[in-house]
Amino acid sequence: MKKKLLTLSAMISSLFLFSQVGFNTSNPQAALHVDGAKDNVGSGIPTAAQQANDFAVTANGNIGVGTIAPTKKLDVNGDLRVRNVPEGSSGSSQLAVDADGNVVKVSASESSTSFVRGKIEGAHWHQVQTIAKTTAPAGYPYLKSLTVSLFNANGKATITGILVKQNSTLACSAIGGIGDNVCTVNNPAGGTMSVDVTTAPGFTITLSNDIPNGIYSNLYYVAEYSKY
Repeated sequence: MKKKLLTLSAMISSLFLFSQVGFNTSNPQAALHVDGAKDNVGSGIPTAAQQANDFAVTANGNIGVGTIAPTKKLDVNGDLRVRNVPEGSSGSSQLAVDADGNVVKVSASESSTSFVRGKIEGAHWHQVQTIAKTTAPAGYPYLKSLTVSLFNANGKATITGILVKQNSTLACSAIGGIGDNVCTVNNPAGGTMSVDVTTAPGFTITLSNDIPNGIYSNLYYVAEYSKY
């Protein structure tokens, strides 16, 4: 009897030491593996689509949501929602996401922006005129936004174009556009102003159309550059 108890104890101990626990699956792939939809294969590694509803805890304590092979302490493969996030005080660091999806902390001093303001005197429509601004401020390599305003000889702003950053590209806002990176509008006399940011962090402003007496006085731009 004693021998049987020792054998049983050894079997149970080995089970605790080496087994993987699965819920809704007979084929657990981690120390704790929950197959939410009960759609995993009976053998082998589940596909990415099958893992999408899984929850896993690995032997090294990593937690995976939507993945059974988490590489971080918390690895979420899917949309993430956090409720009731408290507001930070002035000067607090900001959270950002790098190209690989990792959440990183960016200090307030590093996440600041720098503005570049410019004035082009004598801007006019009656010939093609291209104005390029291609140099970003030192340490601020990313063009975040750009506002362009064209004034006529009477000092009235006839056209204002605004570009805003959306994900990794700049898109038109407020004036319509002909693509992800080019904004084009027509002035009342039929001229065209285009703003092209395909060469970001620089940009190109083009005024065109041969309009007699279509003279405007000044064009202003404000570009906002960021470190990240």
